[in-house]
Amino acid sequence: MLDSFTDSNAYVKIEVMKKAVNEIDFNWSKFEKYCENHNVPKNAQDVMKSKMDKMLDDIHSLDYFSIAKNIKDQKYKRFLSTVYKFYDAKTIELVKSLKLATTEDGCLFSA
Repeated sequence: MLDSFTDSNAYVKIEVMKKAVNEIDFNWSKFEKYCENHNVPKNAQDVMKSKMDKMLDDIHSLDYFSIAKNIKDQKYKRFLSTVYKFYDAKTIELVKSLKLATTEDGCLFSA
């Protein structure tokens, strides 16, 4: 996909930074849609939400956040909102136009 926009000698520099730990959150609408599409029982949803809220409380008390270190249970990683932010609106538009995504610890985040 990138080859249609660049050649082997051309690079696009995109700078991202991790969000502050107090900005880390789960994508609750994605979680709800997943539960609906997979017929997750209400009591199981409540248990999962409780665990996710506890993870967020723990994460928000940290100085540094790492997905691999702080979210041990793989099933919750899919609901994590992006942990990166871009420096400016121009970069955000570039990433969206190229349909790029970032990864950390095996988690995929789109712009």
